[in-house]
Amino acid sequence: MEIKVTHYVLFILKRVLTIMFLLITVIGFAQETVPVKNIKGAAYISGNISEIQARQMAIDEAKKEALRVAGIDEYIDSHQMLYNSEVNNNLTQSFLSNIQSEIYGAVRYVEIINEIKQIDPETKQFVYQVTINAEVIKYGTRTDPSFNAQIDIDNLRSSYDNGDLMSFSFTPTKDCYLTVFNITDNDASLLFPNVIEKSQIFEHDMQYSFPLAKGRINYRLKVTNDTEETNRLIFVFTKENIPYDNTAGDVVKLTDAEKIFSWIYSIMPDQRKVVYKSFIIRKSI
Repeated sequence: MEIKVTHYVLFILKRVLTIMFLLITVIGFAQETVPVKNIKGAAYISGNISEIQARQMAIDEAKKEALRVAGIDEYIDSHQMLYNSEVNNNLTQSFLSNIQSEIYGAVRYVEIINEIKQIDPETKQFVYQVTINAEVIKYGTRTDPSFNAQIDIDNLRSSYDNGDLMSFSFTPTKDCYLTVFNITDNDASLLFPNVIEKSQIFEHDMQYSFPLAKGRINYRLKVTNDTEETNRLIFVFTKENIPYDNTAGDVVKLTDAEKIFSWIYSIMPDQRKVVYKSFIIRKSI
């Protein structure tokens, strides 16, 4: 009997070790981090493309190249936002973009090690060039098509006046948690959760309206420049509670766009749903 028990225990231990090995192997294949170095990107400063826009476009090109070097170039997807607005009968455009590959990989971390503006000897145009080191995540899972959330576009308008109050609602298809960021041309902030509105689980097929703590908090919009400001809201729905590491002493905490996307891309694609909504805040003329 003692020998049989020992053999049984050894058998169980072997099975446990085998399962642990398989789990470690699956996790390893599910998310692989690939460091890439000295990746270059460039963009011309010409026409309606400003130096600031060319810099961001050069970084985006470098991100594309980082994905290609990591071996996932055929799955690159570019999320681009073009905002058109008319101020004093003048058409103005602000272009924001973020390069990502939602299915097989993403650039999680970028370090700009060199950037320069110079004249291209061939075209005689100014060109902005950057060189980056980056970390690319290669995913082993795909997005879950059944995991979604419908944002109420009637409450979330495409444009606001300075000082307006913003509200929105959503209905998730699965039980989930939510993190909301706002990115402008000048800064980035964590909108929800905050010191008043805490993180919570949102039940599937239920509609939720924000602000949650009505009477205690409002989302009042302000322009930080002289005319108007483009804003991009990023709604990150996750199946598990994955707190964004950005402890806040204020209701809205300033953060960093690269840090935001680094956090988003560290979450497996089948565990998250990301929804983008844009709007403009205008100063009264």
